[in-house]
Amino acid sequence: MSRSRYGTVLLAWLLVGMGGAALAACLILPPWLEVRALRGEQQRAEAQIDALKRQVDELARQIEHLQSDPAYLERIGRTEFGFTPPGVELIPVEAVESAAQTQSVAQPPLTLAERVEAATRENPLVAVFVLDQSRPFVMGLGAAAGLVGLALLVPRPRGRA
Repeated sequence: MSRSRYGTVLLAWLLVGMGGAALAACLILPPWLEVRALRGEQQRAEAQIDALKRQVDELARQIEHLQSDPAYLERIGRTEFGFTPPGVELIPVEAVESAAQTQSVAQPPLTLAERVEAATRENPLVAVFVLDQSRPFVMGLGAAAGLVGLALLVPRPRGRA
């Protein structure tokens, strides 16, 4: 095999590899980004579920105390309704916020467009393979490069000298 044939074969395989990589990136990146965003959304939802379970447990304890603890009822009467038993003087004390009061409101889930935009902000190179404006062009270039590479690999008949 001549030296120029080695160069042609190397170029052909390089074109096939680059074309295949571009096509693979265009086909794999969008669903992968969506799965990654959905997993993040699932984790946020699970955290919200855990917070709601803690809140339900806290409310169940509060109900139990309301039904069985007279001191708790008296304290609720004082704090919520300003009720004071006769002969009792109240000393104001600074209130402490409970964990349920300080919990933040869960963010609404991101749409696919918002997820893609966030991914492209994190890594601008991803935008080339994901955005609708550039993705068809990159896929066409990848397919063309792969086909040119395959065409270069096809053996040509040798001419008679």
